Amino acid sequence: MAQEETRIMNKPIIALITVFAAAGISVGVFLGFKNSKEKDDKKQAEIIADYNLLRFDSESINKIEFDCDEGRYAAELKEGVWSLTEGGEFPLDQTYFQLLCTYTSDLTADNSFDNSEPAKYGLDTPETVTLHSDSDSYKIYVGDISPTNDYYYITVEGKEKIYTVNSINGSVLKAEKMMLKSKDFVPYGNRGIENITVTRDGKQTYSVSYDKDGDTWYMSDKFDMLTFDVTSVSTMVSNIIRLSASIENMLDDELTDLSKYGFDKPTAEAVITGTDGTKCSFVFNENYDPKGEYVLAMEMNSRQVMKFSKSELYFINCTPIDFLLLYMPITDITKVREFEFSFEGGETEKYTMDVNADKASCIGKELDLSDGSMNITFRNFFNSFNTLKITAVDTSIAPPLENPILEVSYTLADGTTKTHHLTDAGDGNYYAFIDSKYCGALTDKTKVKGLNSIEDFHKQLLEAAGV
Repeated sequence: MAQEETRIMNKPIIALITVFAAAGISVGVFLGFKNSKEKDDKKQAEIIADYNLLRFDSESINKIEFDCDEGRYAAELKEGVWSLTEGGEFPLDQTYFQLLCTYTSDLTADNSFDNSEPAKYGLDTPETVTLHSDSDSYKIYVGDISPTNDYYYITVEGKEKIYTVNSINGSVLKAEKMMLKSKDFVPYGNRGIENITVTRDGKQTYSVSYDKDGDTWYMSDKFDMLTFDVTSVSTMVSNIIRLSASIENMLDDELTDLSKYGFDKPTAEAVITGTDGTKCSFVFNENYDPKGEYVLAMEMNSRQVMKFSKSELYFINCTPIDFLLLYMPITDITKVREFEFSFEGGETEKYTMDVNADKASCIGKELDLSDGSMNITFRNFFNSFNTLKITAVDTSIAPPLENPILEVSYTLADGTTKTHHLTDAGDGNYYAFIDSKYCGALTDKTKVKGLNSIEDFHKQLLEAAGV
């Protein structure tokens, strides 16, 4: 009986021991797992710290040195602009230097290797990029690109391992002249261009100039009788100052053999003058590409050859007519009080008008311009001859005012007069004269005859007036 009691009493003790033993095993497993995780986390933290190659303020960098296959270059940041101080004389790509500083300020590796075989990774004779601030320097050694072109092998000063960085971002570390050099078409910014002159076949096609005092663009006095379209020129200039070639389209530098790209016989030439007095002279070849999709340009001072799409260089194909309002009023309709009209040698017709008061007369017959239909008919007739439709421009000639097909003489509210004539220029075109002087513009036969022409609207008015 006593033995049975002892056996029964021992059961909970054994169970309790078993529980504690199991708990001990669980605690041991937990502690072991915890220690293992802590070691893994520590190892991972060490890897992350090791892969964080550089950390600095990108805006603190004020000097960068490059030792590359082409030689040595050095640049310094002065008054917010990067300028070359060693390795030649050429403007620098400001965007490239900004990207380089930003990228290297948080330079992070993707992988690492031991440094036992530097030649295997091109790091026995590496290129180097050294960035300087006022207080620190950061030197990067750049080796080869991987066989798959996915990454570059690099290391940094103070590190013993070899690291890999993504080739797309890491390509900024592989410096070369074309990478450093500005890819801008011209070195001028907003309001930095004073004149653009384009020449073809030895003859000037156009020249536009900037008036700094008036903050506007203009052409020569030859076109002073026509209305200049400032917006079209401003748009063109904006396109020019924003024009930049990709590094792939930066071709030969310091070209000596002009015939290589056909620049010995250029299809166009241009001189762009800056407000600082400097000039950029260009020659162009529009025939180099058999498909006609792109144009080659060479800046004559640096002999830098660049490739652009035809649309990017559209300004070399402009003519004066591209900078004029193609529908130009001869005078203000609201200021006219009388006009005499003669068409195709017919009798002179006299009209009076005051559109502000809805009054007019046609060959002595009163017209009620408060009537909507009559108002439209009269205005259509008046605008048909008063609005000069410019279809061509030629300031190299001085045609005489003889045998006009259209004669209009205006009397304005202030008592002044104005005249407008069209004379035959042949081939269905007409010279336009304002105040008896050839204005440099021509119009075509669609303005004179046919649907919605002077002839058409004249007939409509006479019919509506019952004359």
